[in-house]
Amino acid sequence: MQIDELLKLVVDKGATDLHLKVPSPPVLRIDGMLILQEDLPPLTVEDIEFVFEQVTIQEQRDAFVRERELDFAYSVPGLARFRVSALQQRGTVSLAFRLVSIKAPSIDELGLPQICKELILQPNGLIVVTGPSGSGKSTTLAAMISYLNENKMRNVITIEDPIEYLFRDQKCIIHQRELGQTLDPFPQH
Repeated sequence: MQIDELLKLVVDKGATDLHLKVPSPPVLRIDGMLILQEDLPPLTVEDIEFVFEQVTIQEQRDAFVRERELDFAYSVPGLARFRVSALQQRGTVSLAFRLVSIKAPSIDELGLPQICKELILQPNGLIVVTGPSGSGKSTTLAAMISYLNENKMRNVITIEDPIEYLFRDQKCIIHQRELGQTLDPFPQH
């Protein structure tokens, strides 16, 4: 099974998520509903392990063995970008792919309070956005960074886990670093 083909199915069917778990066939989330892809065969342990190998590098696999979970980004050139969550469940790997928009929505599109615009334009300080998984933390911060990028000349450094939205420099110079890859720039071999 080639994961890029399944991820193309996500995009073609307008799904937001792809869930892979033994022994179920792939499941798509479309309009908030989980839809079993009954025309596809149930996944085996070998299928999931093969997909996991396709979408990760050795450093990520090592981290997964230690932590039993892993969050990272995966891109299919010319198609889309995905946030991936891998976890150990009942002795096997389970994978969830969430489609990530290429362009961050604006503060106004999200209906965020105008204070977000004021906060991000401050010359210094720290902004902390907290909440449970899936509550919109990354999207909120991406909207705020986009607003800053359109309005002020600044040097911006993000530390993300994983990098979701990709920014192009407009007025700002934006450096995006991924957690785990920022701590030791010169690892010992």
